Amino acid sequence: MRIDNFTHPTIALSWEKFNTAYKVNTAYKGKSARFEYCADGDGFIVVRETKDGYKLFEQGQYIKSFSDLLSALTFAEHFMQTCGYADMYEQCLTY
Repeated sequence: MRIDNFTHPTIALSWEKFNTAYKVNTAYKGKSARFEYCADGDGFIVVRETKDGYKLFEQGQYIKSFSDLLSALTFAEHFMQTCGYADMYEQCLTY
């Protein structure tokens, strides 16, 4: 279920914000809704809100943790550009 988009002047992409209460993932704890952010629409690169902060996942594989959302999304964009998702990143820029 799409909620809204997260944009910021220091990041290039618009990250769609989803409520993860409707999905099965480890970010959903204690029956409280957490959020997941995705730029590509397919979930290849995802930042999940967890009780311990924000976590970056590549196709479901944990990559790195962050204390704040902006740092997580900034790194996620860098990760996309340098770790095999450069074409996807460029396509996301046109959305």
